[in-house]
Amino acid sequence: PNYNFVFGATYYYTITPRTITVVPIATSSVYGDPEKVISYETYYNYGTENQSAGLLNSDRLGGSLQRANASVTDAGDYEIEHGTLNLAGVNGYNPNYKVTVESGVYYTIKRKAITVFADTASSHAFGLTFYDPAVEGHRLDITISSAGNFDVGLLNGTPDIKISTEQYSAANKVMLPGSYRIVQGTLTNENNPNFDIEFVPRTPYYVVSKASVTYYVNSVEFDYGQ
Repeated sequence: PNYNFVFGATYYYTITPRTITVVPIATSSVYGDPEKVISYETYYNYGTENQSAGLLNSDRLGGSLQRANASVTDAGDYEIEHGTLNLAGVNGYNPNYKVTVESGVYYTIKRKAITVFADTASSHAFGLTFYDPAVEGHRLDITISSAGNFDVGLLNGTPDIKISTEQYSAANKVMLPGSYRIVQGTLTNENNPNFDIEFVPRTPYYVVSKASVTYYVNSVEFDYGQ
């Protein structure tokens, strides 16, 4: 009863969003396979002696992390970025947290391992097939297939043969009779950066056989003693 209270300005007690650091977990998938969701861990006072869990109780964040160049599906390393993680307006947005994302963590798309078979086990006779390694379309037709249902039409390059100067007539563009080892040629990982190719010739050699020649002798008549 001895005091008359007069209230002046209004003061507020403010609870600000909790600033946390999101540390992505390095993730990988294989070229052509569905990409995986990028997981992460959260920390408060990240990197200090007072570091502790970022999210409290059973709190969750809306949105998700994403990798750089998300529209590019080629094999390689892509840095993991903020993406839509807890952005205002995304489903599950949690206004109680301000998020920063640790950089330097990558999503890796690995090369797809495939086994490619050289199927050609045929041969030809000397002189019947021209072969000029320098001319596209003027090479041997060595067909290929793969293990599984992989479409070999997606690959760049073709198998070839290993040939020496002693086995080849440069003037006539023909292979001399003999056995020629089938090799990977231009069907390499360098020409197919999304694939890790194991090359397996079903028959290791392409054979050029000797040409068959038939001689005809005409009949000749003459008198005895001439």
